[in-house]
Amino acid sequence: MDKRTVRNFVYNTAYKILIIIVPLLTAPYVSRVLHPNGVGIYSYTFTLATAFSLFAALGINTYGQREIAYCQQDKEKRSTIFWELVTYRFVTTTIVLIGYLVFSCFYQEYRNFLLEQAFIIVAVAFDISWYFQGVENFKIVVVRNAIIKFGTLLCIFLLVKKESDLGLYILINSGSVLLSNVIYVFKLKNEVCLVPLRKLNLKNHSAGMFGFFIPLIAVEIYSQLDKIMLGSMTIGALENGYYEQARKITAMVVSIVTSLNTVLLSRVANLYINNQKEQIIDYYKKSVRFIYLLLFPMCVGMLVISQNFTAWFFGTDYGKVATLLDLSCLLLFFMCLGNFVGVQYLSPMGMQNKMTKAYLTAAVVNFCLNLLLIPRLYSVGALIASIIAEAVSCFIQLYYFAKSEYAIPLWKPMWKYIVSALVMGVVLLGFNAILPVAGVLQTVADIVVGGVVYAACLILLREELVCMVLKLSLIHISEPTRQAE
Repeated sequence: MDKRTVRNFVYNTAYKILIIIVPLLTAPYVSRVLHPNGVGIYSYTFTLATAFSLFAALGINTYGQREIAYCQQDKEKRSTIFWELVTYRFVTTTIVLIGYLVFSCFYQEYRNFLLEQAFIIVAVAFDISWYFQGVENFKIVVVRNAIIKFGTLLCIFLLVKKESDLGLYILINSGSVLLSNVIYVFKLKNEVCLVPLRKLNLKNHSAGMFGFFIPLIAVEIYSQLDKIMLGSMTIGALENGYYEQARKITAMVVSIVTSLNTVLLSRVANLYINNQKEQIIDYYKKSVRFIYLLLFPMCVGMLVISQNFTAWFFGTDYGKVATLLDLSCLLLFFMCLGNFVGVQYLSPMGMQNKMTKAYLTAAVVNFCLNLLLIPRLYSVGALIASIIAEAVSCFIQLYYFAKSEYAIPLWKPMWKYIVSALVMGVVLLGFNAILPVAGVLQTVADIVVGGVVYAACLILLREELVCMVLKLSLIHISEPTRQAE
């Protein structure tokens, strides 16, 4: 991979880690202050606000990133595309915001909480992160969001003190989303030039945006519908609280494992428009190995530490979360592999219609299974429905990928990572059986020991990526010594 791609990957991974760190620091505190019911109310109202925000965004983020990537070197053309998409988004956000405010006023039970979530929709109008991702400038996205994330963290610890502070907690989170998007505007001066309004043609993007919007809506249906159906089909918000915490951890893992995909969407789109097939295939081979490298130890590790982790991290009120985390290991596999195909193959190559088929099919499966399983198994039923839906979506996308000229062997390089992860799991089970401590120390010890065992196994099996990194590290260390001599 070229230096620019590696640098952007480092920035994007750093941002994904930041996204993980902030909830990891706040979740134990928030779980105990707001309790499962408060967390459930936040999850439910946030999900409803997010559903409205999808209609305001209209799939522009992924579409815009790809279109900007197509014309990275042409400032005038990318400026025209930028202003057309921004104008489109301001119009859609205004319409959706009015609809959301009317909806909130009629929803008496959670009206105040829904109104406090409204900043999430306003924030859509100012979200231009897609532009910077399109020109492969991930640094600005990371730096600005890092500042906001730490500010949010500080506000939560200083201001949210009791269960009745739920509304304040919602305002802090939704307001931070708006602020993080607004500050992008100050970096635009040297990036784009002004384009007269008469030269803008919004119709040029309607088909493209809706091509991304439909699969986005479909995937959100079966990722967010669970929470909405749990909230409406169960008494109170307790089950939603359990489900929210488990899916939060799952989302964190997925964001790390798939961090390279976001970076490579722009790179692959640019290579595709310049007909560089061999380089694209090379990126695919490295990406799949990277995903497996992280995915399998995280799945096995989650199975080993779930009980202990849940007890000290979320508190004794959240025992059911451990069961949900165990089941989530299957969900992780299908989400990460499906994300690779969708983001690196279907999206940059303009095959949103195939994504739409996969996501809509999965959404229907998810809805039907939710109706069947939630009344009987509650949050566990919702998670089982999501696993099956993700599997359906993943296999449909893999089918299209396998038939393409860019297809690579996906199963052959998998065995080394599976064997190493299983050895790691067996060692950790034995380690925990004789370890005299529990709580935070046990989790930290599991991560350290597991990481060492996993890396050692991959080195013994001569895994390509690990050996390459080890070799480069040794060369880097030896260079100062040679220079000194």
